[in-house]
Order: sequence, then C-alpha cells, then structure tokens
Amino acid sequence: MESWYKEEYGFKITAVSVNGDGSARHCRNGHESGDTYSCEYGCPMPKNGEGGFCSKSMFKVFPLLEAVRAGGDLSNLLSGAEKHKCEFICPDGVVKFRLEAFLKKDFNPEPINESTRQKVTNFIAEYWHGTDMLIRGKIIDMTKVDGFVIFDDGTIIGLITYLVKGGVLEITSLDSLISNRGTGTMLLNIVINMAKQNGYKRIQLLTTNDNINAIRFYQKRGFELVGMNCGAIDREREKKPQIPLIGQNGIPLHHEIEFAMEL
Repeated sequence: MESWYKEEYGFKITAVSVNGDGSARHCRNGHESGDTYSCEYGCPMPKNGEGGFCSKSMFKVFPLLEAVRAGGDLSNLLSGAEKHKCEFICPDGVVKFRLEAFLKKDFNPEPINESTRQKVTNFIAEYWHGTDMLIRGKIIDMTKVDGFVIFDDGTIIGLITYLVKGGVLEITSLDSLISNRGTGTMLLNIVINMAKQNGYKRIQLLTTNDNINAIRFYQKRGFELVGMNCGAIDREREKKPQIPLIGQNGIPLHHEIEFAMEL
C-alpha cells in the first residue's frame, strides 16, 4: 500500500506511568512505564516492535492528533499542555501517556561536539542505564565517545557513537527515536562512509539476544553475524546490576551477538 498524502507531522507517545508498580499486570493491554510508540497518521506502533497501542486509548489520542494536523494548539484542549505536547490518562484511569508532535523535516546528522556533549550524555544516561557501558568485558566511558547526533528543535531523536582502535571501528550505541524516517540508516551510513574515508578495515558491534530489531536491521544493511557470546550479559550484570533481567520483546536478556562489516 502506498500513501498518496505526505503527512506534515509525526507523533511520539510514551507511557509515562502505570498505576501500582508500573508493570504490565495493571493494564489489560500490557502497557508498561517507558513503552514508546510512534506514528504519522495510522495507529501508533511500538518502538520495540512488540504489541500494539491500546484501542480504547485511541479514542483519546485521535482527536489530539487531528487537532495538531489542523494547526491547533493542544494547550487550548488540555490543562498543563503545551502547543504540541500534552499528557493524558487512558479511559480506564490506569496509564498516563505523554504525546509529543513534531514537524517532519529533513534531518542532518552532526558530529558530537563540546556544545552538544551534555545533551548526548543525558540521552545516553536515560536510554542506556547510565553512562558507563560494558563492551567486551571493559567499561567504556560513554561521555567521551565520538559519534553523530540528530536534533529536532533541540531534542535528540537519533544518536550513534563509536570507538576506533587499531583500524577497527566499534559502534558502541545506535538509537533512533522516530520510526520509519530512515534516521537509524542515515546515522549508520555516515559512520560507514567515514570509516571508509579514514581507511579503517572493519566495523563491528555487539547487540543482545533480545534486540530483534537490531538483529534484523544490521543484517539488512550488509553486516554479517560473526559470533555469539553466551551468558555475556549475565556476567556483565554482576558488574552493572542495573542491567535488566528481561529485555525487549519480553525476552530474557542473557547473550551478546556480534556483527561485523569488512571494509
């Protein structure tokens, strides 16, 4: 199916809180705190590819989407809202959602520099359980890695970071907060091109056994699955207890999977 109309706005919807302890057992649809969804016109789709947005909550979401598309101001509809940002409670009174709208535009990755470093650090701390990352058994200070970042009105919507050692570039993180806009591919390609220009011989990275989207993403873009380190996450969890036991898609988080591209 091909859309005949080019949407001007994209939307991000986040489950801010869930009654009780924030777990899915309090919500019939299984929403948990931190669940993130995105859409343009159709139904919000989950960032991790699992589950769907609550159909009852769509009765509240759809009028808000239409108001933004029509050029309206959400602050005229909901107390405490901003023009393109608001929070609302699901019809059952269980889940609080945050809706954010953004104008679609052409995004341009830019290198991380001194002026953007703090925003990048805060982003990494939020999405990666802190700024120290265990990679191949070593602690990496993510406040010092190189990379490229994509901003939308001052908010980070895409980030890739990397280290280089001995002619090998190691991707340490890749995040894209907007689905189906090509930001992840854009960031990956800029790093691949940079690596080729600098004469690096190999790009490699580790992901985890729960990250189905990443496993699919890298293979579709020319990376080969070159190894699996069973139990690696269990060992890393001993050093970094904040690593969760259950990962994306409800899959127990145990193993590292390695991908590589020879240049």
